[in-house]
Amino acid sequence: MSDEERRRLRALHGKGLGRSAIAAEQGRSAGTVTKLAAELGLSFDRAPTTAAKVADAAAQRAQLNLDYLADAQRLRQQIWEPHEYRDHGGKDFIEAIWTQAEPTPADKLKLTPFSATSSNPLQDAALFGPLAKLVHYTPGADRAVILGRTVWLIGANDVRAQGNLQGLTACLAYVDEAALVPQGFWTMLLSRLSVPGARLIATTNPDGPAHWLRKDFLLRAGELDLAHWHFTLDDNPSLDPTYVRSLKAEYVGLWHRRFILGEWCLA
Repeated sequence: MSDEERRRLRALHGKGLGRSAIAAEQGRSAGTVTKLAAELGLSFDRAPTTAAKVADAAAQRAQLNLDYLADAQRLRQQIWEPHEYRDHGGKDFIEAIWTQAEPTPADKLKLTPFSATSSNPLQDAALFGPLAKLVHYTPGADRAVILGRTVWLIGANDVRAQGNLQGLTACLAYVDEAALVPQGFWTMLLSRLSVPGARLIATTNPDGPAHWLRKDFLLRAGELDLAHWHFTLDDNPSLDPTYVRSLKAEYVGLWHRRFILGEWCLA
């Protein structure tokens, strides 16, 4: 081999190419590549390198989980801290700035799920014991592996989201805040549950009495393979009692009936 070919071999080896790939790239036999690599002090035994990479990746995932837990703790703390608000109004477009002792109930509801999601409860050994090690997920990813099963995390912000379900075959689906999901997405999801014994589990806050989820499904539970349960705010044992009392005092009218009592109603 020429000096140029030797430099090229060293460069390809440094990129992680194997013996056969380098041989094909340089038009040489695998034996020639092996002999020259040995002369250059290069090895095709990738085991140590691979093991190091795996260890590094594991350490990075562990650190990322710690970072997300810290994020969750900061978000959780914000629920009970003073919060500054700004607004504009009037013909002169006057800016108003004020501070409340705590965020509004609506803002608290926004912060709560984010803090819960960031903390990766399924990977918390204190909650799930040895099963936590069987949950593999990096926050922000669109896929997880739970108990050996691939789980896809799919958003449903608008009707276009149903395209993400086409061609999918699922045995179990979980939908959070089902009343906010476009009806087309829900219908497409049901059609994807084609595995025998497949199930869809959903949770939601109520909406108006004419909402499609209530009319087409909840009120027709007797005609469908469907079971549903009604809960009030008091039925959630994970909420801080102070937080519950605050929500009950601050929500009035329509919002009290929906978010505290769990009623499908209009103002």
